[in-house]
Amino acid sequence: MTIQEASERYQIPMGVLREYESWGLCGALKKVMGDWQYDDTDLERLSIIMTLHDIGFSTEEVELYMRLLLEGDSSDGQRLQMLEEKRSAALDEIHFKEHQLQRLDYLRHEIREMNRRYSGMKRIFALLTGMTLVCALAACGGTQALSGPEQLQTSQGTSDPESAGPSSLVPVSNVPAMSEDAAADEGHRVLVAYFSATGNTEGVAQNLQAVLDADLFEIVPEVPYTGEDLDYSNDSCRANQEQNDPTARPTISGTLENPENYDVVFLGYPIWWGRAPKIVYTFLERYDFGEAAIVPFCTSGSSGIDGSLDDLQALTASARWLEGHRFNSDASQDEVAQWVNSLDLGL
Repeated sequence: MTIQEASERYQIPMGVLREYESWGLCGALKKVMGDWQYDDTDLERLSIIMTLHDIGFSTEEVELYMRLLLEGDSSDGQRLQMLEEKRSAALDEIHFKEHQLQRLDYLRHEIREMNRRYSGMKRIFALLTGMTLVCALAACGGTQALSGPEQLQTSQGTSDPESAGPSSLVPVSNVPAMSEDAAADEGHRVLVAYFSATGNTEGVAQNLQAVLDADLFEIVPEVPYTGEDLDYSNDSCRANQEQNDPTARPTISGTLENPENYDVVFLGYPIWWGRAPKIVYTFLERYDFGEAAIVPFCTSGSSGIDGSLDDLQALTASARWLEGHRFNSDASQDEVAQWVNSLDLGL
C-alpha cells in the first residue's frame, strides 16, 4: 500500500504520514521509487498512533511512545507509565468539568428560586390588593355593586355588610368548598421524597409531585452543602469523604410524619460517583415504610441509576423496589408523566 492509499484509507494527511516515516515507522528496505510501502504491521502501528492522538498525546509524546514500542517488551513499563499519567490527567479534567457542571446547575437553581419567590410575591401582593379593595368597598357600603366572584359573604351567610364587621368579610372565590372526592383525596398514600444539593433533582421531584398530586418531602441536611463541599476535584471535600466512608450518615433536618401511611414512595437523588449520596441512606434507615413500593429516580449527567440501588435496597427490610429511572436536570413534566404512566401503578 502506497502512502497515498494509506492517507486516503485512514483519512490521515500526507504530511503527517511523512512525519511518521521520519521516525522510522517503515523499514528502509521497503522504500520503493522514493516512497514507503505500508504493510499490515505498519497499519497496526498507524492505528496505535491515531489512538494516541485521540486520547490527547502530543506529537512529541506519540514519537516517544512509538520509539519505545519499537524497542519491544523491555519498554512496557515506560509506556504504561505514560498511559497512567495521561489517564490521571484525564480524570482530573473530568473532575474539573463535573465541578463546573455542579456550579452551573447551582446557578440555574438560584435563578429558578429567585423567579419562584418573585412570582409568589406578586401573587401575594395581588391578593392583598384585592382584599384591601373589597374591605374598602364594604366599609363604604359599596358592596351592592359587586357581583359574581366579587360578591361578599359574611360569617352569617348574608351579603349585608352592615350585619358584620369588615374583618369577617372574605371573597367567595377564596373559600373553595371541599367536595367529598377532595376530602377522600386527602388520604392519598403517595409520597415524593428527594434530596437535591444543587436543585437538579428538586425540579424533577416537583414535576413528579404535580403529576401525582402526592405529598412532597425534601431531605434537607442539617448542615447544608456548600460549593466547597461539592468540589469533586478535591479528594478531601465533604462529599468525597462521605462517599468514601461506609459509615457516613449525614443528619437530616425536619421530620416526615407517619411514613407507614404511604403505599408508594418515589425516592429521588443525584448520582455522586455512581451511588446515592449518604444522606439518602440516613433517610431510609430513619423511616420504616413497611411493605410500600419504593420507586427510585435520579438525576445525573451520564451515570445510570442501577449502580446506586443495591446499597439502598439493603437498607429496607420489607419494601418492594421497582425499576428506577435516570432523568436529565431539565426533564419536563410531560417526560415525568410518561415515565409514571409506564410504571402501571394505577396512580
